[in-house]
Amino acid sequence: MIENLLRGLRELPNIHPLVVHFPIVLLPAALALDLAGLAARRGELHRVARWALWLGTVATALAVITGHRGADVVEPYLSAEAAADLSRHHDLGLVTLGTAAAVSLWRLLVRNPFPTRARLAYVALAIGSVATLVVGADLGGRLVYRHGVAVRVGADSLYGGAAPFDAAHSH
Repeated sequence: MIENLLRGLRELPNIHPLVVHFPIVLLPAALALDLAGLAARRGELHRVARWALWLGTVATALAVITGHRGADVVEPYLSAEAAADLSRHHDLGLVTLGTAAAVSLWRLLVRNPFPTRARLAYVALAIGSVATLVVGADLGGRLVYRHGVAVRVGADSLYGGAAPFDAAHSH
């Protein structure tokens, strides 16, 4: 029975698909909590946002590292279009990490729960970080669902060796 636990996890070529979901949740949650804290004038929301931001930044770093390692495995098999999408996905991951790290450092150095000076610049940078995250995540989805990157299709797959997606066939 124990050998049947987490069988799907053992099929992953790397852990990038597991890691990416943490920044996708934590960075937008941090921004939303900060905006709610501004609107409600509640410091405790800013404190929770700060921790979500810091955890999201660490998760973003792990996503970039695992994605870089995962790209090494799949790159030799990519079409030119998929390789271009992967390159943009990688670049956006680095931009997201850079902006999240900048905002995290800002929050670390500011003594208040939320920056009062240059507040607009802070919020703009946080929004930029989330925007690059969303576009990068969209490209990641495109890599998997359009190009089939890191998706095994073969006789032992769920699809019995057939292509997993046929646009002409739907239920």
